Amino acid sequence: MMKRAQSPHLDEMIRREQSPLQKRICGRLEELALTPAEAALAVGASMHLIRDVLRADPSTPPCPATVGSIARALATTSEWLLNGESADPSKGTEDQQIDCALHAKATQAAVQSLETAGLVLDPGSLSELILHLYKRLEAAPQA
Repeated sequence: MMKRAQSPHLDEMIRREQSPLQKRICGRLEELALTPAEAALAVGASMHLIRDVLRADPSTPPCPATVGSIARALATTSEWLLNGESADPSKGTEDQQIDCALHAKATQAAVQSLETAGLVLDPGSLSELILHLYKRLEAAPQA
């Protein structure tokens, strides 16, 4: 794959002080020769997802659901993005495979709970709720 010139916006983000998470995101974008928007759109996320995290105050960590989305966009793991624990950032992507049926159950449970309670959540909070329910369903013994 031919490496394209780095976006000027990414250059700007790299120059200012960054958290280790932001540095790993920038490094992975460079390795994959992707812009933040291209990476985010590849997994169906908002094109501003990664850019917003890179522009955020380095002392303010993103929510777990956001880190998970970025990890999928960068073909790595949340653990590597957060802690740099894996020697190879692409290792472990197999264990991040989402069970579509289980995700559908988690989404349905979240929507039903919100409708029953008459609540509306912003997309980020809804994503966190679905992720929480997904993990609980995943951990539950299968019948």
